[in-house]
Amino acid sequence: MASSSEYLPLDKQPTNALYPPHSFPPQMHSADNRRSRPSISFLRGAVDIFKALLLPVIAIAYLAFCYTVHRRVVPLRSNISFIDLESYDLRTIKSGVTSFSILIISLGLYPLNSLIQDLHSEEFFRALKTRPNGVRFATLNSISSPSFGVIDTLIAIIKRQSSSYFAVAFVSSFVVLAVSTLAPSALSVELMLIDGGVVAFSVGAIPANSVLNTTDLSALTWQQPTSAVTNLTQMASSIAWAEHSLSAQYKLEVADAGDGRAYVVPMAAEMNTTTSARWITDLIVLQPKCSWMKTNISGTLTIDSNTTGVSDDVYASLPELDAEVEVPWSSIDIFNFGIFLLDPFKVRNASTHDPTPAGLSVWLIVQPNNKTLSSAFGDTDIEINMSSISDATFKLAVDTTEYNLAYLVCAPNSSIETRKVRADGAGKLFIEEGVQSTKQRNLQQHQTGFLLSFALSKMHDSAGPQVVYSGFGSKLEMELIFGKSQADAFTGDANFTFTPAAAEDATKLYSSLVQSAMKPFTDGALGTTNVPARLARQTAVFTSSFPIIIVSTLLFAVLSAVVLVSHFRHGKEEYFTLFSVGAALDNSGLPAHFAQMRSDGVEDIGSSVGSSAKRKAEQLGDKVTVMQTTYEGGQVLHVI
Repeated sequence: MASSSEYLPLDKQPTNALYPPHSFPPQMHSADNRRSRPSISFLRGAVDIFKALLLPVIAIAYLAFCYTVHRRVVPLRSNISFIDLESYDLRTIKSGVTSFSILIISLGLYPLNSLIQDLHSEEFFRALKTRPNGVRFATLNSISSPSFGVIDTLIAIIKRQSSSYFAVAFVSSFVVLAVSTLAPSALSVELMLIDGGVVAFSVGAIPANSVLNTTDLSALTWQQPTSAVTNLTQMASSIAWAEHSLSAQYKLEVADAGDGRAYVVPMAAEMNTTTSARWITDLIVLQPKCSWMKTNISGTLTIDSNTTGVSDDVYASLPELDAEVEVPWSSIDIFNFGIFLLDPFKVRNASTHDPTPAGLSVWLIVQPNNKTLSSAFGDTDIEINMSSISDATFKLAVDTTEYNLAYLVCAPNSSIETRKVRADGAGKLFIEEGVQSTKQRNLQQHQTGFLLSFALSKMHDSAGPQVVYSGFGSKLEMELIFGKSQADAFTGDANFTFTPAAAEDATKLYSSLVQSAMKPFTDGALGTTNVPARLARQTAVFTSSFPIIIVSTLLFAVLSAVVLVSHFRHGKEEYFTLFSVGAALDNSGLPAHFAQMRSDGVEDIGSSVGSSAKRKAEQLGDKVTVMQTTYEGGQVLHVI
């Protein structure tokens, strides 16, 4: 029944029906309207190109930034005067960065979401055009429904009842979901120490005459270091014991550089363990080596106490080092047994007889051949078995008493290099790779060598607890000479036989001890020098997850390809609209089918929703819907 005003007599038409049926207002055909069509078409084309390029541009920019912050430090800064990032909690900043990332990704995915909707809307006519033999009415009816679900879509794709664009749109919707979830999480913010501007940093120095004053003849005559060094030697040995035996830490600890060398780093006396800084300084590089050293004495060194004065020095040569070391025969004659640490001035150059600047530390172990002497100070029989170092032993005879002797010589093999040093704010110092060309001249070569000799000069008496048995010094010294297991096992109240430690074990312990003992001398006690430095502070920097970046890159590439390829698709903008459906039903046999269904008693034939619509589709069964082209070039729907 016609209810439209189109079928009323002209004089009965509503007042707003001013034009004949199937006609358009005159202004739609005006010259101004014709001139406006090219500009509107150009604008729509520009918008389409913009939408096609938006996703690739944003994806490239976002991923490029993520790759950049993965490879280099990019601080988070705000150029807005009223936003102070330092006043915000890190969690708040992270949330803000994630929210901004979500906004950027959503903006980039907007054209794709619009494209997926367009492909769904175009599928009705695309499915008909790409299948000349027609599409099942039930499938076509489902595709035209906005509530066409995931399962139905998947079934249609598997049964090849839809176009390839429809399948692409279906897969792309899941890719969009993955990108919108993963991509924002690729970028985050963490706190990192960032160097500030260059400042002058006062670090410890070992200047000329600070250890051994070569201009003071009385000091050389009486063989004394400077008072500053003398006042620190006991403290140095105590620090070495505390750091090794108690695992305590005095000031900053130099981390293992992994190059097999040890380092002594000058630091500022006022710098605490929480300071984060980087500076350039001359530092001491150690390649220590301890060995049981062979002397030039091949037979027996005989001393007659009646003709040799107590103050008369007796020396043995160490050919490998071109050095001479004292044979303290008078002390040996008194103590008879044990460990002796030589005074640094008793280690001298073999040619000039001057104190050697090589930094040597020398220990002497003594075992009398007459075993009764070894138990003279106790009820136990203590021996030193020197068979493992027989090549380095020699005999000393003082009057009628004969002794076996051996020297343990530890050489630091020091050199001075200019390096960059970093304090991490957690108590550790890290030596950066690469020797600097500009020397800071805070370490004098010869004075540094002398100081290495004095660093452990009080180890016999001041390096922690003393051994209860007379003739031995500190337990730490015993550990260096005989090894930790023997030092721990020795109690002094039972018979015990010592075996000298392997040179490799002694070297490892000496390296650690000399690094610790040098700390009080190199923190400014002997002098200071200003060096260039940068103080670091905690700064929020961008970080990125490389695995997520890789996955996001692949997903963005897929979606960008979909957008660009779909921009040139056939059937573009042939949407499922009232106008397009109405045009396709003109001269179509489809209304006749519905009329026949009404005459057959199908209820609610005008309904388009719910169970009635489903029943109508079931009534048509497996009938096929085709799109036929008329002689005039139009396209009409038919059910066959």
